[in-house]
Amino acid sequence: MCKQDRQRVREMIANYTLFDDAFMSEVFNENNELTQYVLRIILQRDDLEVTSVISQREIGSLVSRGVRLDIEAIDSKGNYYDVEVQRARKPGLPQRARFYQSMMDYEHVEKGEDFQFLRRSYIIFILDYDLYGEQKPIYHVEHIIRENGKPYDDGREILFVNGTYRNRDEDIGRLMHDFSCSDYHQMDSELIRETVRPYKEPNSKEGDKMSELVERIFREDFEKLRAEHARELAESNQKLAENEGKIARLEQIISQKDEEINSLKKALAEQGVKQSETVQS
Repeated sequence: MCKQDRQRVREMIANYTLFDDAFMSEVFNENNELTQYVLRIILQRDDLEVTSVISQREIGSLVSRGVRLDIEAIDSKGNYYDVEVQRARKPGLPQRARFYQSMMDYEHVEKGEDFQFLRRSYIIFILDYDLYGEQKPIYHVEHIIRENGKPYDDGREILFVNGTYRNRDEDIGRLMHDFSCSDYHQMDSELIRETVRPYKEPNSKEGDKMSELVERIFREDFEKLRAEHARELAESNQKLAENEGKIARLEQIISQKDEEINSLKKALAEQGVKQSETVQS
């Protein structure tokens, strides 16, 4: 990568916030303390102890679509958490949450294990917008029994965090402020600030690692773009060949029709000559 491209990479990293999933995943990867800090604020649970964190883990399936989790965490009781960040509004967010949760359950239930031992699972979307436009810090999705209004607790929890919430008198407001900061100096939390700082510095081990990640994303995006262009070109060539084949077939049909018309004209002309000769005789 040339000097100009490296400078562009550094500028991108300088503008990254924790709402950028690549940056967020790198910062939180294997960082139990930071993940625990965020989950305790969002879930309002001071007793939560995170024991494992991994970012960008893929959950695959041989017969269906797989998923890649931004942050997957496990606590001291074996409960598991998926934390996703999302900037842009995309359709199907509730269905996406449902699918992610089902894939996590699939991964965490042992073969032959009784379902009653399935641990609690949490899907947490931290959104860079207010999903329902009601200025609430968090929207909790709950299952209830319609007929009696009682909760239906099957161990699943889904939360949509309003990333635009900015009440700095509340922990969640300060947290969302920190998530939106590209300049770590402006962050309220010392833990988040000091964790993010080395990833922003160009001459640190973390900064070099972040640069390598962004360069890899560049290369992957370029390869995807090239593959997409190749696919579109192949499709265009195929359509062109199909159209050329259709044109050739039409030309053949027109040629055959011309021959038939000429033959008919010739036959009519010959018949006319014969009738004329008959009349004269």
